[in-house]
Amino acid sequence: MQLAHQIRLAHFAVLCFWTYQALAQIDLGAAASFAILAAYRIENTGNTIVDGQIGIYPRDANLIIGFPPGVSSGVVDGDPANQAQAAAANAYNQARQMTTDVTITSFLGDGQVLFAGTYSSPASLSVGGTLVLDGQGNPNAVFVFQIGKSLDTGEGASIVLVNGARSCNVFWQMASAAYFRRRTNFAGSIIARYGIDIELGVTIIGGLYCLNGYVKLNEDTVNLQ
Repeated sequence: MQLAHQIRLAHFAVLCFWTYQALAQIDLGAAASFAILAAYRIENTGNTIVDGQIGIYPRDANLIIGFPPGVSSGVVDGDPANQAQAAAANAYNQARQMTTDVTITSFLGDGQVLFAGTYSSPASLSVGGTLVLDGQGNPNAVFVFQIGKSLDTGEGASIVLVNGARSCNVFWQMASAAYFRRRTNFAGSIIARYGIDIELGVTIIGGLYCLNGYVKLNEDTVNLQ
């Protein structure tokens, strides 16, 4: 049964994009149309597919490398990317300042089931195996993860959304960087302060927003919700 809920490319994409602001407590604003946003460098190896815009600021599009062979919905720099970065920073602060419902340990996954709420890890957080996010029949269910340092996934880690949970209502805010290991399937908006490093064959349903660093990809799929 879980396979029916595995994250797939088109899963929730249109519905989440158009209903996002009405459902979520965190507003991505001008960043919402960007699948990838970085400050200083976006580097890709291989045939990465990005369903959404790629943006960079304060550096310019010359620092977006590897597209092609990677494909996207378009490359943006200058003032539009600046506005998107400001909006992403605002979303980062919204997530960071939300009242914590549950303080979590340094690891999530291995079949663990979480319900809507704000989860806080004061240090680094690892996600391994399968982590189930259960909306309990509520399409407005919001999941926020506040991470004091870095986010790291184990190889083949998977986020499974069930009972109405949707990727557009999942937010990961980290004070440092994010590392996605090979063949990870992940869901939600990832807002990192210093870097996002994605290994081979990773699928992300959501956006990648790096406020003060880089995004690195390697034959991955990023599908903007």
